[in-house]
Amino acid sequence: MSIRKDKTASTQPTWILDYLDENGIRRRNRVHCSMAVAKSKYRMILSEIEKRRLGLTEGNQYILLKDLIMRYLVNSEIDGKSPLTIRRIKNATDAFKRILGEEIPVGEITREMVENFKKTRLTDKTPRNTFLTKAGLNSDMRHDKAMFNWAVNMGIISRSPFNGVKFVNTENKPIRFLTVDELKSLYRAIEEAEDISASDLVTFYVQTGARCSEILPPKFTWKNVDLDRNLITLIGKRKRRRSLPLNELTLEVLQRRSSLSHPFDYSPSQVSRILKKYYKLSNIENASVHTLRKTCGSLLIQNGMDIYRVSKWLGHSGVSITEKHYLNILKSDYEDMADNLNRSASAYLP
Repeated sequence: MSIRKDKTASTQPTWILDYLDENGIRRRNRVHCSMAVAKSKYRMILSEIEKRRLGLTEGNQYILLKDLIMRYLVNSEIDGKSPLTIRRIKNATDAFKRILGEEIPVGEITREMVENFKKTRLTDKTPRNTFLTKAGLNSDMRHDKAMFNWAVNMGIISRSPFNGVKFVNTENKPIRFLTVDELKSLYRAIEEAEDISASDLVTFYVQTGARCSEILPPKFTWKNVDLDRNLITLIGKRKRRRSLPLNELTLEVLQRRSSLSHPFDYSPSQVSRILKKYYKLSNIENASVHTLRKTCGSLLIQNGMDIYRVSKWLGHSGVSITEKHYLNILKSDYEDMADNLNRSASAYLP
């Protein structure tokens, strides 16, 4: 068991925590923080493992909400959830704690309180002084509900206060993807700035349909690239892996960047800033990093790919997710996906 610095990470301090879980299985966790915080997290992880090993559920239903949240966050790190997921869990549980009160015993939280939280959260100002959308509220509630389900499984409470609570109805908005004209404008702005790295980044997202973190460290390194077989391996949600073939464009990008320590050595926030800059220069509105992933899916479907293959390509958990997102543009022709994206690029590349 040890704490050591990850020397392969160059953008921010990263520490590797090695430890044995309660079943004696070796685990490894990477955390992006200072050394002092890494040591604190390491102590909390070891403490939580010891409690789980001994079967302790200290206080049971009398455990305070703030303590339950702390234990759940530590457990989420032990289970290997990504830093982005951990941050989303923290934001969701912080809001729940702020509205219900951090000192309330978990066993005293009722369904009525959860319903009140749901109503209050939509008008409750966040620390950034912005109001939450209905979709944002549902995202918060999913994380909060998962925490209470975990508490039930751990024997801390016998019943989740989220049982029977319905999520807020949201309008089914059309999927946002970039049109061919928008892609032309985006590449034109990048070309005028002579920013080859930004061009590589956009091309790789559009050509692979990867989620933001799937081509960034620590999920994606040169170990995920097999140039002999022209394949890359992406690690998606719940650590699901999928292999995608490289076409001429993605292969060219990787060969151009082969001297770098990582194919794309950025943090998610850095990628977001880069794209925000060029979206603004291109007069493209209401677009994000995820829009490029949606654009990949739309290009595949509009050029004849069937929904089942698109679902596998994008790494969706089920075809129903793909159908929900792309129902209006589905077609039934069959072609090779990698070559199809390569051909589509000729319409918007400078």
